[in-house]
Amino acid sequence: MDSFLNQIFQRYKLLFIFSTGDEDQIRQHLDGFRQHIRSHDFPRIGQLSFSAGFCSLSPGDYLPTILDQADKALYYAKEHGRNQVHSYEQLCDDGKIATTPNTAADDVELF
Repeated sequence: MDSFLNQIFQRYKLLFIFSTGDEDQIRQHLDGFRQHIRSHDFPRIGQLSFSAGFCSLSPGDYLPTILDQADKALYYAKEHGRNQVHSYEQLCDDGKIATTPNTAADDVELF
């Protein structure tokens, strides 16, 4: 049962929408949440890690592009040690991931 619970928690993704456009504040909020999750001892599971990827939003941005950018930052965090918070824009600026063009031709499945 414990293995089953670990597998379930490893697959969940959450979506947070912050009203502020300040990347540092968003990073601080997500990192605080990450630290809180990491320090909590969950019954029957123990400790969990929390990885986050986020991106900036602008008027006219296309939803599939936004989700793809945040997902790329999330998977960068997971592939580079987990338990991290990364910004899509910062990763692109640092040359760690390629930029995603903002196109309305993308397809998205929400459910």
